[in-house]
Amino acid sequence: MNDLIPEKPGRRFFGPSWGEGGILVCVFDGTSRDIILADPGTGAFRTVAGTTADERDPMWCRPGEGFLYASDRTGIFNVYHARPGEDGGLMATRVIGGAFQPFEFGEDLLFASYGAEGYEIRRIERWRAGAGEIDPESDDEDLMELRMRYIGCPSSGSEALVNRESERFKVSYTPPFVFPRLLVYDGSFRFGLATDSRDYLDRQSVYAAGSAGFDGEFDAQLGLEVRQLKPTFRFDLLRMRKYHEYDDPLAGEVTVRYDLWDAYFGCVFELDTPTLLHRRDITLQYNHGEYGLNINAWQVYDYEIGWTYYKADEFSLLFDYRTVRREVTADINPRRGRAVHAEATASISSLQSGDFEYSFQPLYDKNNFSRFIVAYEEYLPLPFWSHALTLYGRIGWIDREKIDDFFHLYLGSREGLRGYSYYSIGGTKNAMARITYRFPILPSIE
Repeated sequence: MNDLIPEKPGRRFFGPSWGEGGILVCVFDGTSRDIILADPGTGAFRTVAGTTADERDPMWCRPGEGFLYASDRTGIFNVYHARPGEDGGLMATRVIGGAFQPFEFGEDLLFASYGAEGYEIRRIERWRAGAGEIDPESDDEDLMELRMRYIGCPSSGSEALVNRESERFKVSYTPPFVFPRLLVYDGSFRFGLATDSRDYLDRQSVYAAGSAGFDGEFDAQLGLEVRQLKPTFRFDLLRMRKYHEYDDPLAGEVTVRYDLWDAYFGCVFELDTPTLLHRRDITLQYNHGEYGLNINAWQVYDYEIGWTYYKADEFSLLFDYRTVRREVTADINPRRGRAVHAEATASISSLQSGDFEYSFQPLYDKNNFSRFIVAYEEYLPLPFWSHALTLYGRIGWIDREKIDDFFHLYLGSREGLRGYSYYSIGGTKNAMARITYRFPILPSIE
């Protein structure tokens, strides 16, 4: 086996197409992709489609009739036709999503295209009759200039970029994205912000979010994930403040301030490479949480009193599996696939008993128990349009029959949100089923 074209650091070849005129190859040298024509006998080659745009996917037509390729010279990938050694050429497609991997089949053109329904194989009958001459005026020169300025290379094939020594890609974060939020929480307006930044190779990510109201209530969240090592490590910190006011016959107007925080440390073993539509992993998780309250009753005490009423350490083993058929709307309207979540948790918890050892030093009841939860979700397509059904089932149980209802499994409100049980059904064992019917109202509004 001999090298047809000598190896050169930084240069890569893709998608060769063999024909009587030679071998068409897409070459990348650190700037943009171009198309070269190589002589298999001598190894000599020359560029036959090379601009500051990206040219790729070369494919010979019938002998003597040139070749097809894809280019984004207008800012959108379309299919073009050229003849080696001749200027100009034909523009064979005019799509708005992107056209790639052309192939001439008799008088017709087949190509891969991306549109509103995702990737498709499309066909143009007698494509040469509808093809037009390439118009240089339609080239997106601003895009090409921006690309070259970003790369920092004045022309294709720059020796400065091609010949530099390879090095490990350093951790480099994206600029932080900031998302303002305006919400109504428990009847009060809140203003919030969320920010997110991650390494370009998704090896690390950090996010923070929070909201606050004029009444002094707030919530905040901070998260960090490191995927450089195996397994993946996660950290999440949750913090919340909430007020409750009531009138007491003896103490008068009483204001209670609740301060809650939870910290989660996770170690994730990914059994498959996770994507937006697929995951399969096992997580070992440790959670420490403390909930406290402070009471202002000025008719009884001339100072604020308070204590921690709940402390817990929890150790969990989690399994998550999800696979969804690839579609444009799969993230908001899954139409085929399933999801499974299983949890086994050992909890070492202390909850205030209602008595005090001495002044505002509470006594605690030990509530050590194990909690088990299994949830299953099935996504089913309906035979018309893009409508779908989702079948959901969940069971849970706690291995202690007698335990404070603070620790019960609740099905009302947000499932599993401990401490917010109003209008909820709870207990040490539960089961629920749900069916969801989804359908698009305004599809393809992008």
